[in-house]
Amino acid sequence: MIRLFQNKSTTKGFAYIDAWISKYLMESILRKFENRMEFSL
Repeated sequence: MIRLFQNKSTTKGFAYIDAWISKYLMESILRKFENRMEFSL
């Protein structure tokens, strides 16, 4: 995500959003991988 503002609070907010999105993506990828493993078994 591109940081448009140098304001500390804004940067902190974007960092929090980035972490949340990364966590969500990792969980969804792991869930898909687990489902695929169960299906193959």
